[in-house]
Amino acid sequence: MTPSFEEPSVRQSLGARAWQEHEDPLALVAGLLSDRKLASGSIGIAGTDRYFTVDGLRKALPGASLKNGAPGVSGCRTLKSLAEIALLQRALDITIAAYLGTIPGIESGMQPGDISATMDRATATLGGTAEFSPVLLGEAEAHPHCSGKPQEVKPDELGVRLEDCIHMTATGPVWFSQPAASIEQPV
Repeated sequence: MTPSFEEPSVRQSLGARAWQEHEDPLALVAGLLSDRKLASGSIGIAGTDRYFTVDGLRKALPGASLKNGAPGVSGCRTLKSLAEIALLQRALDITIAAYLGTIPGIESGMQPGDISATMDRATATLGGTAEFSPVLLGEAEAHPHCSGKPQEVKPDELGVRLEDCIHMTATGPVWFSQPAASIEQPV
């Protein structure tokens, strides 16, 4: 299950059912498991899931047995083959290069779509495929995903946020999380 704004990337790798903001995702999970005849089986819960999720699943799936799934989930998230690590490093290299190629072209008056399009072109030029390149400007940086207000680059405003790891200021980029120099030298 995924929020609808993340559906394209999740569907590409896993297959997905998307939920809209007005829908109850736990009811959709229950429907998915029922469709697959798994609603009365054991369901592993990740250690990071919040209580309301577990409680909601318990109510939506009264015939299921909820179990600690943290060991399995942790194994999938933390154990990577050399091939997976190489792919992750390549994606990181492309993304950082695209950021660094995009940042110098950000000018006063640009809107989020202008900067996103530049980022997408830079990503494609480097051999990547951009699924989305969210950009938040000024006051909208305080919002986790978006703002309904019009945005444009303005001098002396809060800045430009590309994705979640870089912030553009008048003096240049500031990384929220410093990228690793290489796999051999992690941060």
